[in-house]
Amino acid sequence: MTKSEIIRELQEHMAGVGQKVSKAVTDAFLNALRDMLVEQGMKGNKVNIPGLGTFSVKESAARSGRNPQTGETMQIPARKKLAFSQAAQVKSMLN
Repeated sequence: MTKSEIIRELQEHMAGVGQKVSKAVTDAFLNALRDMLVEQGMKGNKVNIPGLGTFSVKESAARSGRNPQTGETMQIPARKKLAFSQAAQVKSMLN
């Protein structure tokens, strides 16, 4: 889904529960959520959203890889990633 599709879906879900939310407010909410997840991750904090899952930062070690265009071996530096672990409720809903 694209961001505009997510905004439209959120607006429809909110309308279904009697709340009319503008596109601008929904967009601002998504941006604030992203910023908060990154800020908390940079501090080393986990963000748990009950019924959805937990966001945390994982570190990947440096490793060697290959340039797909040239086949040349290269070093891939260590980096941090935002990881998501789904809640049991989400797992059961998906399966």
